[in-house]
Order: sequence, then structure tokens, then C-alpha cells
Amino acid sequence: MARDVGSRIGDNGDQSHRSGSINRDVQRTRDHTMERDCSRERRETSPEDSRYSDSGGSDHLYSPPTQRRRRPYVGEQDFHRDYNDLEQGERLYRNFLRDQLHQSNLSPPRGDSLFSADSLEHDLASLAERFSRSEGREQVRERAEAVDLSTLNSENFNSLLTELFHDGGITQERLLVLFFFCSDLTIRACREGLTSLCRKITLWTLAFVRGTVTASVRIQGGWSRVLRGRMRVED
Repeated sequence: MARDVGSRIGDNGDQSHRSGSINRDVQRTRDHTMERDCSRERRETSPEDSRYSDSGGSDHLYSPPTQRRRRPYVGEQDFHRDYNDLEQGERLYRNFLRDQLHQSNLSPPRGDSLFSADSLEHDLASLAERFSRSEGREQVRERAEAVDLSTLNSENFNSLLTELFHDGGITQERLLVLFFFCSDLTIRACREGLTSLCRKITLWTLAFVRGTVTASVRIQGGWSRVLRGRMRVED
């Protein structure tokens, strides 16, 4: 019996040895299969992943990010356009006043900056030259002479200017009347030695141009449309 048990144990040992060999073979086969599958997965990398690969074969699929131009914020373009209209209106009047003072052999108020000329100034000068030969120019001069400078202040000055626009917007003729009237008052104050009033009239005029006048100009499409439009200045 002992020999039978030993024989069975021996047989079991041989079977265990054979089972262990089979298990090792199966494990090697599984390892080989997994390695082969992993290698295949690496070779079959998706195009989306290969775009970011540093390998030479996929460089043509990589597209570096481009810097996009910043789009203007909401209202930013309108802000710049409005600012340009304000700046343009002030420059036009300052240069117009400078020319009128020069023709009257007077110097601009101390501290008043001179602005470089542009094409719109030439358009305004051409319109002013035509208007200066009209009956309307004499009427503007007479009205400026009738103003009592001793009682002139910002309130009644604005009232005088507002009358020009009470029944409508800006026109070439109204713009010329405004500029000539304000420059005539400034010239009067300078000739009478009222230096402080001369400066105040200029500041009041610029404030009116930046406010009421520029608002009307925007409605018309800008200073270029007003000065180069088909509105007529009667001779």
C-alpha cells in the first residue's frame, strides 16, 4: 500500500510538474500576446495624438497655434469715433480763430496751442472765404458788435449760440455763422484789452462745439460729410 501511495504521489508530482510547465507556457504566451497588442496600439496611434508627437513622420500634422487679433470691445469703435469728432471740432475752431486773429493783426491768447492743418481745415477755409463775401457775413459782424461785453457770461453766451440750432441741426452756413460770430466777439475782447474775457469766450465756444455742435455733426455722419457735403453757402 505504501508503494501504491508513493506511486500515486509520484504520479501526482509528475502531473504537477507537467501542469507547472503548461502554466508557464500559457503565461509566456499571454505575455507575448499582450506585448504584441501594446506594440500594435503604439503603431496605430490616432491622428489626434500624432499631431502633438515630436516624431519626424508626423510633423506635417502639427499646426502651431496662431495669435488672433483682439476684437474691439462692444462700444469701443463708437468711443474712438466720438473722440475723433470731438478732437476734430476743437481743432477746426482753434485754427479758424487763429486765422481770424492773424488777419486782424492780433496774436492768439497766451497758452493757446496751435494745431497742425489738415484737409478739412482747407475745406472750411474755402467755405469761409465764400461766406465772407456774402450779406450774411455782414449781419454776423453787426450782431457781434451789438453784444454788451460787460454783461457777457457763459449763460447768456450759450443762449446766443443755441438760437442758431433751435430749429434744426448743423449746416455749413450755421457752422460758418457760429465760427465767425464767436471769433468776432473774441477779436472785440482782445482789441478792448479784455484778455481774461478773450480767453473765456474761446473756452465757452470750444465747450459748445464739443457738445451741441459735435452731436449734430455725428447725426450728419461726421465733419467730413458736413464740410464736403452738397449743402450750399449762398453768395
